[in-house]
Amino acid sequence: MSSGDFILRGAALLLLLGSCARPSEVELRLFPCGLAGALPVSVDLDVQGYDAAGTALAPLRASFVVTANVLDDGYATVGLRRPPGISTADFTLTWRDAAGGAQLVMHPALVVPKVGEVLELGAEMCAPVDSTSSGSSSSGGASSTSSSSGESSSTSSSGGTSTSGGTSTSSSTSTGETTASSTTGEPSIAGSDCNMIDEQFYCENGGPSELGTLFECVGEVWVEADLKLRCKLDDYCPMTLGLFGPMAVGCSGLGLTGWACLCQDAVPVPCGADVEQCTGNMNITLCVDDGQGTLMRTKGVCVSCDNTDGPWCKG
Repeated sequence: MSSGDFILRGAALLLLLGSCARPSEVELRLFPCGLAGALPVSVDLDVQGYDAAGTALAPLRASFVVTANVLDDGYATVGLRRPPGISTADFTLTWRDAAGGAQLVMHPALVVPKVGEVLELGAEMCAPVDSTSSGSSSSGGASSTSSSSGESSSTSSSGGTSTSGGTSTSSSTSTGETTASSTTGEPSIAGSDCNMIDEQFYCENGGPSELGTLFECVGEVWVEADLKLRCKLDDYCPMTLGLFGPMAVGCSGLGLTGWACLCQDAVPVPCGADVEQCTGNMNITLCVDDGQGTLMRTKGVCVSCDNTDGPWCKG
């Protein structure tokens, strides 16, 4: 069964209700985001569940038409038929208005209550959705940095910075743009010569458990790659990874070959139950500091994932 089949089947587990959920369901109360086009006309609900061991379950997704009377109580009520084994879940809501506006709100790592109980999904963290960025938020995000020496630092879009190790390191942002990079004792390749025939891309500082910076050879010179253009999300960050509106943030790997682009959610989500590891021989998960002490889940698909000294992509 394909991942798409799982999602279609999973949609049947989410039902828009008139008032309260049935005793056999968990009642989800969806509080709408504020939209310029007045009341929302629809809402998309994505649920990524995890069992008690932190293993991801089949994702659930459903879209609902929101008529005026649905929000009479101030929220929409959705009944969740509790999937077997579910313990926690990441909930993502995308509210849309008649004028084409959209707002996204994420609730990561929530405990899923028992059937007959209520879980409220508020609108406190709503962010505009940039329609030009495949569902991504236009409100910015965190940028993450790493070094091949095992020391790392991170910088958030709000300007806050935290470090561990105190060295300047390579960096990439959740908006797909990157800043200058260097490693301890070794200069960055940025600005150095390259051969466009034999050298197209280079992942710098993407060793075990590190998020690297992707460079491309342009005009015989290494420049930081535009991740929005160079990272094909269907290949590197497919739907099966469970990311919501994935955006490329950097690379894993060292050098010209064997690297892969890595992504975070449109609104970065804390690692929570996610663990840094290779899953199988290809899927990789890193937990990257957002600059404020929170580790954000970062995932991708490698040609070959090595977990010997920490997960990373190898050729």
